[in-house]
Amino acid sequence: MSTTDERLDRLERRLAELEDRSAIFQIMAAYGPLVDSGDAEATAALWTEDGIYDWGGGTAKPGEGMKEGAAGAAHNRGEIEAM
Repeated sequence: MSTTDERLDRLERRLAELEDRSAIFQIMAAYGPLVDSGDAEATAALWTEDGIYDWGGGTAKPGEGMKEGAAGAAHNRGEIEAM
């Protein structure tokens, strides 16, 4: 691989990382306004279908349903929307 090809490869990897970070920041910025608006479906859509919302302190296991209270987790988009 030539020096130019190596440089382009490194630049492409760096650009992909920056694009990924930007997408993550956009999701994070969308969360608060969606929650505040009460749009549970749009809020849940920020997660993948099998995403987990874990609010700390020990979670229920996947398949056991959402654990509620001061500590718990929702284990899929449907459970997140139900929160």
